[in-house]
Amino acid sequence: MALSLTGCQALWIKAKDPVYHGKSKHIRVKYHFIRDLIKKREVEVVFCATKDQIADIMTKALQSKDFTRLRKLLHMNLA
Repeated sequence: MALSLTGCQALWIKAKDPVYHGKSKHIRVKYHFIRDLIKKREVEVVFCATKDQIADIMTKALQSKDFTRLRKLLHMNLA
């Protein structure tokens, strides 16, 4: 199961260390669901640096060099 918490390192940290903080009351049920999956070892959360976010190719305006690099990671070549 692939899971992306793109752009939210705080949730990644929270999933790894689920200590309750008063400021975390706003976290939605789906994030608690993800935390439970991690606890059951059904998914593993790993940090993915911004430069390695392949989904950016479809969601952001990129410089040509970044677009080309991400396109190669998707194994997409121009014909």
